[in-house]
Amino acid sequence: MLTFIYFTTDTGRLDYFKSSILRSLVAFVLAIIYAIFGVILTADAPSLESSSEVLTTSFINLLLFTPITFRRANDIDFHYAWLAPLLLFIITPVDSLLATGIFPGLIVLYSLYMIVISLILTFKPGQIHKKWLRSR
Repeated sequence: MLTFIYFTTDTGRLDYFKSSILRSLVAFVLAIIYAIFGVILTADAPSLESSSEVLTTSFINLLLFTPITFRRANDIDFHYAWLAPLLLFIITPVDSLLATGIFPGLIVLYSLYMIVISLILTFKPGQIHKKWLRSR
């Protein structure tokens, strides 16, 4: 369990990808459990527009994905300040900002930023790849 939330080690590209898929499955299962308990406790179907559900699922995603994002950034020597906007919008989902109609151009720019950072984290070779090349 400690390696699941550990921040300071390196994570290679394949490990990052596999861990992202695993954590996505865990988040999906937790969202289903949360939805079931929401239906049982409130006798209503949970709506995605409710701020409590959005905050709860955002907090779960933040807890699940922040450690591997920092580990991957550590592996590719990527400064953590570049990750702040990415993690900020895990807490504040873009869909809620789109519903308000405020600054749609900024949301598009943020989406492009998020895509570029995610591609860098996914595909840039890091220290683990260099160690593997040197060992060959």
